[in-house]
Amino acid sequence: MTDAPFIYRRQIHWGDTDAAGIAYTGKFLDFILEAVESWWREVIGLDWYRLKEDHKMGSPMVHASLDFFKPVYDGDVLELKVIVENLGGASITHCIDAFGPDGVRRFEGKLVGALIQRDPMRSTRFPDDWREIVERYQAACES
Repeated sequence: MTDAPFIYRRQIHWGDTDAAGIAYTGKFLDFILEAVESWWREVIGLDWYRLKEDHKMGSPMVHASLDFFKPVYDGDVLELKVIVENLGGASITHCIDAFGPDGVRRFEGKLVGALIQRDPMRSTRFPDDWREIVERYQAACES
């Protein structure tokens, strides 16, 4: 398992920003989705493509929220800290805190994903081995 909590680093590029050089509101969901997909790859050992192809599963989002505290600018390198707030039977709630290069908290997000079987499409319980990994990660984040 990777260090806990998992930190995803994301540079803000010109294409992420508006005319004032501030990150465009619509891009923030991309930032937190990237962080959570990277968390899956680094912590569970499985990216969403492999989840789909190898396991015939998916993890669509059923809830997303964002709160903004300070602007994010072109050139900033964000550190997005990913915490698992809750692991349900077939759902997982990730909380993402984003900090700028100055260490100041810029925004926070929350994503709730459902684990599904693809054919037929229905929710499915997290496999026990994945559940154990997530529970160890949660414990490591708390300590």
